[in-house]
Order: sequence, then structure tokens, then C-alpha cells
Amino acid sequence: MRRPSATPTSDPREPPDPPHDDALVLPAAWAAPPRPPIPIVAATVPVIGAVALWLVTGSILSLWLAALGPLVALATAGDAARTARRDRRRHRIEADAQRVALAERVTRRHEIERRHRRLQHPDVASYLDRDGEVWRSRTERGELLVLGSGDVESGVRMSGGEGDPASLALRARAARLTDAPLVVPARAGVVVSGAPVLARGVQRALALQLCLALPPGELRIVGALDADLDWAEHLPHRRATSGVRLMLLAPGERADGTADIVLARRSAGEPAPLGCAVTVDVEAPTRARVDHAGAVGALAIEALSAAQARAVGEALSERARVSLRDVLAGAAPVALAELVADAPQPAPGTLPAAIGRDAQGAVTIDLVRDGPHAVVTGVTGAGKSELLITWVLALASAHTTAQVSFLLADFKGGTAFDALADVPHVTGVITDLDGDGARRAFESLRAEVRWREGALAESGARDIADARVQLPRLVVVIDEFAAVLAEHPELNALFSDLAARGRALGIHLILGTQRASGVIRDSLLANCPLRMSLRVTDAADSRLLLGAPDAAELPGDRAAAGLALIRRAADAEPQRVRIALSHS
Repeated sequence: MRRPSATPTSDPREPPDPPHDDALVLPAAWAAPPRPPIPIVAATVPVIGAVALWLVTGSILSLWLAALGPLVALATAGDAARTARRDRRRHRIEADAQRVALAERVTRRHEIERRHRRLQHPDVASYLDRDGEVWRSRTERGELLVLGSGDVESGVRMSGGEGDPASLALRARAARLTDAPLVVPARAGVVVSGAPVLARGVQRALALQLCLALPPGELRIVGALDADLDWAEHLPHRRATSGVRLMLLAPGERADGTADIVLARRSAGEPAPLGCAVTVDVEAPTRARVDHAGAVGALAIEALSAAQARAVGEALSERARVSLRDVLAGAAPVALAELVADAPQPAPGTLPAAIGRDAQGAVTIDLVRDGPHAVVTGVTGAGKSELLITWVLALASAHTTAQVSFLLADFKGGTAFDALADVPHVTGVITDLDGDGARRAFESLRAEVRWREGALAESGARDIADARVQLPRLVVVIDEFAAVLAEHPELNALFSDLAARGRALGIHLILGTQRASGVIRDSLLANCPLRMSLRVTDAADSRLLLGAPDAAELPGDRAAAGLALIRRAADAEPQRVRIALSHS
């Protein structure tokens, strides 16, 4: 097994399309036609005619005509039998040809399905062959374990052929996919038994599969490690302090109940540890039997030596160091123009914006899917205003004025958004220099709410996502939200109302503030699932916003300005991002 490279490389290959959903239909079994009735009339009429002719003529030869009736009946029956035999031969030839063609289609679909499943559920060797898949953002991979390759239920659907043994055999073949990844839920837990050398190799492969799927921070290895598990000390997940908890157990050890995933080994006759519902009994270096939920089957397994496991662990540790160093160093600032040029066409009804990069590539956030509202925190000098400007420009570049408009508020001197005043999407810029005009401008949002409610009612729609509604989404961006509330505390009720009803009306809030605690009410914060934080001074403030103290641990030097943490509602951990610059 080769050693993986330390730095990530791109892999443009994507899983092929899965098998088609249309069912394959087998020919029906041969059904003999009903036997034709005996032609009684045709058989008796010649007999009656011959007797009548003999009575009239007295010629004995006329009686020979009576034989015509039975001969006609026999000829009719013989012809029907010959036709049935000919039709049966034709049906058999046609059915055989159809089965051959269907068998070829089953083989092709199985090949596509097998390739798709292998790319969707890679084992360790597959990860190392496609380095770009390592730590790729697919959370579901961390929830599944590939035990090996075996026979699984196929997605190919086939019907027909009842009563035909050959067709039924083909249906049975189509229903089973051979040499495909056998996947089980990782949280079900796996216990491996068999010869100690083989069992240790399988346990290493299963653990490294999870470590290749999820980065440290999303997965961590917990618990004590015995001498046979010292290879795991080389993994960056061993030093992680957050994420799904993976526990590796040697024979005789027991899980303490705190682990999310347990991968254990056991000796002969030893019961399965708590938290292990899947049993893998290794019979040979490449063969094992698996028992999951009462279903027992054979599979080809993957195993790694201790040296191979250490090599993978060292490579992953270097990858983690390089990724973190690249994000933190800030030696190469990210240009917004590059992200905008590479951004894909947004889907209707969404508001995606590429705002920066992380170690894996461009980072896109969507106010519709990840919001509908967002909170951005950061101390002075951390780059909060630059982040808001970048976000607005990224949205404006990806959407037309018919899709989105902005109302900008700057309450820290009135100059942060000056550069955006000429952007066609910007309907107004409110500053703390406007006095009572600022309060009136914010109050005008109440009229906007009533107007949008009327437009929805007139269209017969419940929310702006309805295709009958042709309204641009309105994004209200406020820098220094705390200053706004300090000058106009009566607006607290307005923003709470906007946050509660904004999703349906297409109004989105982006609230920038130096700190969230003591500024943003819980009712308002609860409606802002999209959280972004640059450096803050108080770990408690970071925990309130992100659920972790990470934002308080960000460096405070100039090079770290623009380094942010993003957490969406579905994220297990905050994501580190280098925010793009809108100017060179």
C-alpha cells in the first residue's frame, strides 16, 4: 500500500450516475394455446352423405366417402399440434434472445452500480488512490463503515418471467450485486475476531477509514491505547479535542459508554463489548464472515500492517499541519475576483456567495439555505467590515437586481459602506450621521413588511419561494448592531419581528457586532442560525455564538486579519475560512 501525499490534491472524478430506475421486463413463459375442439360436424357430414348416396345408388364404393369425416378431424388436430410446436420453438428462440440481451444489460448496470458504490463508499485503498477524497466534506461518510466487499442487494429492478426457470434465475442474479462494498452504520460498533495478526490488521483498516473520511475536529480518538494500538498515536485525530468520539479496544477491554463509535477486537469465546452490534470473524487474510442484525454473509476484507497504519497516520498529521498553516499564515490573500469568476450559476430561490477559502477550496454560504439570518462578530481590526463588504459584493456579482437588493447600515463612523453606494443592488446606506433619519429609515422596514405581505396575499402564496411571487430578496446589512440599539433601543422589537417573519417574506438580516452576548437578545439570536466570527476577546462570547471557544483563540496579529470561523446549523464544528479581499 502506497504512502499518501501530505498535501491535498484535487480529484475531478465524481461518482457515476447510479443504475437507471426503469425496470427490466422478462418475457413471459410459454403458454400452450387451448386445444381446438373436435370438428364433430365436419366429421359426421361426410358419413351421412356417404350412407345416403349408398341407399340411393346401391354402390358399395360410395361408402368409402364416409372415411373423409374422420380424416378431416385427424388432419385438423394434427395441424393444430404442428402450429403449437412451431409457435413454441419461435417463442423459445425469441425469449432466449431477449434473456441474453437483458443479461447483458444487467451486467452493464451492475458494473455502473458497483463503480458508483465504490466511489461513494471508499475503503482505505480507495482513499489513498484518490487523495482529493480525503477529508472531503461529506459528513455521511463518517456515519458509515465499509467492512469489505461481498454480495449486497442491487438497485436493478427486474420483473416478469413467472413460470420460466431460466427467467427466474436471471431475476435472482439481477437482484444481487456481487463484489460491492458492504456498508454498516459506524455508530453500530464493530468487533473483530480471529487470528490476532489478522484481527489487528482489520481493526486498523476500519479505524483509518474513518480517519480518512473525517478530519480532526470532526472525529477524535478517545480512551487509552494499549501497545497493539500505538500506531493510532501518530494520527492527528488522537490530539483532537472535539468531534465524534472513536474508541479502539483491545481484547478484554470494555467501552466506558462515552464513545460514539467503538471498534474492538476480542479473543475466542469472549463476548462482544458494549456498543458493538456488528461482528466480523476473520477466517483468512482476505476473507471473513460478518454478522449484522442477524444476517450472516461472507466478504472480502481489507487489512493493514502496523507500518502501513503509521505511514498513513504520519501523512494525515502532515496534512493537518499544512492545512492549518496555510489557513493561519495568510501569506497568500484570497482575491474575491478569483472566487467570483469560478462560482457556479446559483439555483433559483437561493442566495449563495463565495466569500473565502479554506484548506479544501472555495467556501460558499447561502443566506436562504443556511440562514435566513446571520450574525457576524469580531473585534476592531479583525476584518469584520471587510467581511461584510465582501459578502455584499459576492452576492451582487452572482445575482441580478431583480433577485436581491441591499439596505446597508454603518454605525461606526459612516464610511465603511461608501464604496458600495454605487452598486445597483444597494437601495440605501444608513449611517449614524443621519440622526433621526436613520430611525425613520429603519422604521420604513415596517412598511416593507406590510407591502410584502400584501404582495404574497395577492399572489395566493404563503412565502417568497412560491413561483407566483416575483419579489427581490432584501438583505439588511448592519455594521455595529450594538451601536444601532444603543441609539435607538426601540428598534429591538422591529429586528426581532423581522427575524421571526423574514424567511417567508424574503427579508434577511446580517448583523455585525463586536460581541453577541449582552447585545443580541436570545429570541433574535435563535432566528440567526448562520454564525460567523472573527477574533473575539472573550471565550464565552465565542461559545455563545459558535458553541466553542475557537474564535477567542485566533491570532491577533495583522496577518490573521480576515481569518474567520463559520458555523451553520448543521455543522458539527466551526469551519476555518480565510475571507476574500474585495480589493488588491
